[in-house]
Amino acid sequence: MVWILGLLLSAAFVPPEGALADLAAESGADAVCELRFIAGARRAEQIEVRCSEGAGEAAREAVIAQIDWRRRRALDNFSRDRPVRDHLELDVAEDGHWQVRPELLFRVPPQYPAREAARAATANCRVRYDIVDGTADVHGTHCITDGSDRAFGQAARQAVERWIYTRNSNRRCVLVTLEFGLQDPGTERFGTEDAPEDPPCPYED
Repeated sequence: MVWILGLLLSAAFVPPEGALADLAAESGADAVCELRFIAGARRAEQIEVRCSEGAGEAAREAVIAQIDWRRRRALDNFSRDRPVRDHLELDVAEDGHWQVRPELLFRVPPQYPAREAARAATANCRVRYDIVDGTADVHGTHCITDGSDRAFGQAARQAVERWIYTRNSNRRCVLVTLEFGLQDPGTERFGTEDAPEDPPCPYED
C-alpha cells in the first residue's frame, strides 16, 4: 500500500518552478523547496524535494538534512505511513550555505482516549513544551474536561511529543491548545477564551 502511494506521489510531484519562485518572493526567502515524504517509524521514507529555480542541489541537501527523527520518539502505528507535503523556505547564509527556516513538518493528532469516548467526555487541553533540535519536550498539560484530566492530558502529551520539526528548530515555552470533541477530535486551537490555565514554564524570561 505504501509502495503504491509512493508511486502516486511521484507521479503527481511536479510543482511548477514559477509557483515556487512566487512563494519565495512572497516570503522574502532566497528559495522555496517543496518537500514530500512518507512518515516512517524512525525516519522519513520516499523523500522527494523540488526547489525554485536557482536553488540547486545544495539547497535540496539542506532540506533533506532537516528530516531525521531516528533519535526522537518513534511514531506509533496510528501516525506512521502517512504522506507529508510541505513547503520549506531557505536563505543563503553569510558563508554561502543554504539555511532552512525552522518549520513544523509533521503534526500527529492526539488519539481520543477510548474510555472517555465511550463516556462522551470532551476536553480542551493546554500543552506547554520546548522545541529542542526539532524535538518537542513537553513540560506540562492542563485540561478542562468533564472526564479524566489525566487521560486527556496524557493523550495530548503523547501527540505533541511526536510532532516533528526541522532539526534546526529551537524555541522555549511554546503553547498549544488541543480540543477533544466527539465531532472533530484532536483539533488544534490557539488562544481560545475557554482554554485551560497555562502550564508553568520552567524558565525565567
